[in-house]
Amino acid sequence: MVDGDAAPAAAPAAAPAATSDNEGAAAAEGARARRAQHATKETAQDELAQETRRHTLLDAVEHQLKSVPARARLLLACNIPDDKKAIAQIETEFSDWVKKNEQIASDAEEEEGSAVTAFGGLFIQQPGQALHFMEGSTEQLFAGLKLWNSFSDEVPAGGDVPARGALLSNLRIIYFTEVHGVQTVVGWHSFQHTTAKSMGGPALFQEDSSASQAVFMCYRKLLVVNCKIMEATDGMSNEKSVKDQLKKLADSLPSLDEVTALLHKTAAEFFFTNAEFEKAFCAPFHLVLQSELLWPMPPPLSY
Repeated sequence: MVDGDAAPAAAPAAAPAATSDNEGAAAAEGARARRAQHATKETAQDELAQETRRHTLLDAVEHQLKSVPARARLLLACNIPDDKKAIAQIETEFSDWVKKNEQIASDAEEEEGSAVTAFGGLFIQQPGQALHFMEGSTEQLFAGLKLWNSFSDEVPAGGDVPARGALLSNLRIIYFTEVHGVQTVVGWHSFQHTTAKSMGGPALFQEDSSASQAVFMCYRKLLVVNCKIMEATDGMSNEKSVKDQLKKLADSLPSLDEVTALLHKTAAEFFFTNAEFEKAFCAPFHLVLQSELLWPMPPPLSY
């Protein structure tokens, strides 16, 4: 009985020892936390050593073009015959293609529920030569160029289609630019620039710099005329108003000598033909790296 009574008395003595151990561990953990917090506060941060994201020119361009339909522009020059029937055939066939393209774009807009880039253009006719300015999506311009180039081919008679000679010649791609957010022309318009007169002959160019300057002057004149017409006709909503404004602004269009200089034989080396343009921009390209032509293959680099 004495041993049995002594055993229960020893059990309560163990509890204070366990409690003391828990309190010591908690105190040590708290001390470590305070030391870590104190060390964090004392850490010096060099702002120059912080890696911050820098805004690039590409970021600025993407911000401007976000949710804005992008447009491309294409300027062509060619020689045309004095035959009014040939010119009328060009206008009829191309305007029919434009109407068909507008219908396809309208249907796509209804199905997808998003705005589709509208196609527009300006066909400026001068004695024996012409400028054709087109604006729209890149795919639309490539399709329009393909149709325009077909006018320079002879068509043999077949079935109900009569034979047709070439409607234009000496087609040159003068200027091509992409990613524009401003629309400068609505609809496709044809204008006979009959008041274009020669003012002493074309200023021929022999260098890239002079060719670039001559091209941009023609391109700039067309843009300025288009913007003035857009403002005066409430967005080119009326075909007759557009014709009237073109007559008023005829002196602001590229002159006869300026277009002649672009089509002169000495300027051929500065511009793409249709075949060259299609190979550079339209046709699929195959990129072969120089390292792929080597054999045996070079060993992988190790750093």
